[in-house]
Amino acid sequence: MTKSIESILAWLVMTVFAVAAGFIVWFLGATYSRHYAAKTWVEVPAAVRSFDIRTSRSRSTGSSMPTIQSRLSALYTYEFEGTSDTGDRVDFSFGSDNFSGARRSEQLAWLM
Repeated sequence: MTKSIESILAWLVMTVFAVAAGFIVWFLGATYSRHYAAKTWVEVPAAVRSFDIRTSRSRSTGSSMPTIQSRLSALYTYEFEGTSDTGDRVDFSFGSDNFSGARRSEQLAWLM
């Protein structure tokens, strides 16, 4: 390979890694900032209207075992400073996870 092709490929690889690193930094920063902002929230009573654990299966390439992922969903109402509102946020995670059932059991216990 010539020096110019090597140089272009090096820049291409560096750009891909820089974009991936930027995404990871953004993802971690967004998650941290949501958790940090929630520390200032005023705790108020809420009435849980409904809740459910939604599960799905996905099969990774090259894997013979499906991955079972679950996501907790809930609908609740609350009153803050004289205003009634409805919410559905249970946690700050994105998407589903395939962790043990302990985390979901803990979240369900909070809802009951």
